[in-house]
Amino acid sequence: MNDMPRPHGTTPRPRLRLDFTLNPINLGALLSVLLGAGYAYGQLTMRLGLLEAQSSQQAQQIMMQTDLMQRWVRTDEQVIALSKTVEKLDTRLGRIEQR
Repeated sequence: MNDMPRPHGTTPRPRLRLDFTLNPINLGALLSVLLGAGYAYGQLTMRLGLLEAQSSQQAQQIMMQTDLMQRWVRTDEQVIALSKTVEKLDTRLGRIEQR
């Protein structure tokens, strides 16, 4: 669009030039940008810290639940083994009583 010829009688638009001089307004703008970036960085690190804490807490709960389920399985296996032993002893007792 910049390569298009201009109609006669129009003056070219002045180009936008950035002013990098150190005056109070530019310094204030720079400091406000830095302050905003620092605030955003602080918010992000805080949220990441919260997410890490939540994920570690969830991992700990999952480990505790897994351990509890493993204990339940071991208890169920022990109960099944005891019931088989009781059945064997009960059949032996029945045989002895029949004699």
